[in-house]
Amino acid sequence: MLTIQLKQLRESIPRLNIGLADYRHHSEVQQITWETFEGFVRREVQGFVQAIVEGEVTALLGRGKSERRKAVDAAPGYRNGYGPPRKLTLGCGTIRVRRPRVLGLEERFESRILAKLD
Repeated sequence: MLTIQLKQLRESIPRLNIGLADYRHHSEVQQITWETFEGFVRREVQGFVQAIVEGEVTALLGRGKSERRKAVDAAPGYRNGYGPPRKLTLGCGTIRVRRPRVLGLEERFESRILAKLD
């Protein structure tokens, strides 16, 4: 599971070059500012952390989002939208991560990754 997320991160790195190249296509050559770069990195980190949290829920339930249980005795629990977004402060600013709600379990679902990022 983690290898899939690392693969997604590696695939998103070339988008940095594409995203920055888009700024060069304007009629006037614009200089890429630190704020532009920082905003891009913040969005990528937010997407990466969100994918990890979603992967935790997928691993817990044994099925992806919007998939039905395959058998009657399959893992209990189901997704129920998202709770209030969680704010994480990074060196480049604050990101918001949506916390998935999981119902129908004996214990409350708590993300291990979000707990470690406190």
